[in-house]
Amino acid sequence: MAALHPPFAFTSGDTYPIYACLHYADGSPFNLGAGAVIEWEMQDCDGNVVLELTLAGGGIIVTDPGDTPPNKCLITITPTPILSGGQSAAIMPGKYKDQLRAIDPSGFVSTQAVGSIEVRKSFFTS
Repeated sequence: MAALHPPFAFTSGDTYPIYACLHYADGSPFNLGAGAVIEWEMQDCDGNVVLELTLAGGGIIVTDPGDTPPNKCLITITPTPILSGGQSAAIMPGKYKDQLRAIDPSGFVSTQAVGSIEVRKSFFTS
């Protein structure tokens, strides 16, 4: 069963890091070793996907690859499009929901976390 994470909030146009430590239901570290898949998705209140990041496609990295097994990752929503092809400036202020799903190298699928995100309007124009 996925854990409900505390509500997140970020400002449109900012870099927003989300750190995650993944586990199996028994509490042991979830294996994010070679062949693992990590997917993160953010949806509006109508269920439309507004942002999707993956380990393979970019936006997610395993932060402890030397651990046995590695089980920590960083999801990064990048800033304004002017800076490094970012995503957060394109997200309209409002309330969203997100979920994090991982598949270990053996094919075991687990939705790790779900919760809410509030995106606030930036006072800056660039």
